[in-house]
Amino acid sequence: DLNNKAILYSSLIELAVLVAQISFVGGLLYWFLKKRDIFPTYFTAYAVSLFGANLLLLGTYAVVGLDNYVPGAVSTMVKVVFQSCIYGMVWISYIRRSENVQRYFTVPYMTEGRDS
Repeated sequence: DLNNKAILYSSLIELAVLVAQISFVGGLLYWFLKKRDIFPTYFTAYAVSLFGANLLLLGTYAVVGLDNYVPGAVSTMVKVVFQSCIYGMVWISYIRRSENVQRYFTVPYMTEGRDS
């Protein structure tokens, strides 16, 4: 019965992580389309949180022993963690160093009727 509860809680953690990632992507898309100066910072936070969430899921799967129920789940999650790490390293360095990104997203948000 304890294993069933552990699997249930790991499923709930996975669900919460997926809902948070979907919300993060929605915010990322919003700031991208608004061309706001916050986008590079927000993207960096997204990439770091993606890595952290995958690491959390890997730890959860390892503690629960999900491999006993779903063979290869932990080894697949290890690959996902490394993929999200590489993804973050590549895209964060591009977002932070690209002159095109800096030109496109450096103008702070201005409200209508506001001078300067």
